[in-house]
Amino acid sequence: MARTISEIYESIVTGVNSDPNLPDATTSMVGKWRIIAGIIAIAIYLHESLWDAFKVDMEAFAEDSIPGTIRWYHAQSLAFQYGDDLTYIGLMFVYAVPDVTKQIVTRCAVSEVGGQVRIKISKMYGGVPQPLTIDEEKAFSTYINLVKFAGTNLAIINYYPDQINIIMDVIYNAMLLNPDGSLITDNSVFPVEDAINAYVAGIIYGGVWNRTKQIDAIQNAVGVVDPILTYVEAKANNASIYDEVDQNYTFIAGYAILNDITINYIANV
Repeated sequence: MARTISEIYESIVTGVNSDPNLPDATTSMVGKWRIIAGIIAIAIYLHESLWDAFKVDMEAFAEDSIPGTIRWYHAQSLAFQYGDDLTYIGLMFVYAVPDVTKQIVTRCAVSEVGGQVRIKISKMYGGVPQPLTIDEEKAFSTYINLVKFAGTNLAIINYYPDQINIIMDVIYNAMLLNPDGSLITDNSVFPVEDAINAYVAGIIYGGVWNRTKQIDAIQNAVGVVDPILTYVEAKANNASIYDEVDQNYTFIAGYAILNDITINYIANV
């Protein structure tokens, strides 16, 4: 890791001060040698920073290049081209001509659970994630089973979004919000509901809903004095019942939508 300019400069000064062959080096704090030392320190810092950046790039390249890693499966999933066949070149299946217009998988999360590699995939439609069609999923399954690392147990998760229900109390500033939670200055805007939706929509694909982060997002909404999450439940889209959520909920499908938001607004008076 690159040292700071100050650390490098001090090491140069210490080295000069400890050199008996330079008895006059410490007689002035603004001597020319200190200016030179500063310039050298900056040059060394830039050099070390470039090596750090190079190391990061090489490590990422190495990990992406090794077949069978989680990052490799992620890259391979995004490289899937719907409607194209694979060609066997150099001991591996590849697309003869890469075509980004056919790469329909735009959201992907890969994890390993109990010896199984789970690949969650979605495409984008109308600006939101959507599952692949039955035919698209069949094509993707054929593709990933050809390029996969031999002996790997794969599970493809191509689901409609999980569903979340939230029930909460919001103590609000009556000078800013109406009793229904809308802005006094614009009753078409509901800051709390917008904050809840924005947080859920902004969770990284394959991520986790977190109670604390949800509360923080609501707390920052206009007019909110104190948000109180009283009950949260969630389920996979095809599940028959909801499960109560305490602190965290991992998206089964990789993403989620808010099915219902119930808010009891209480004026702070």
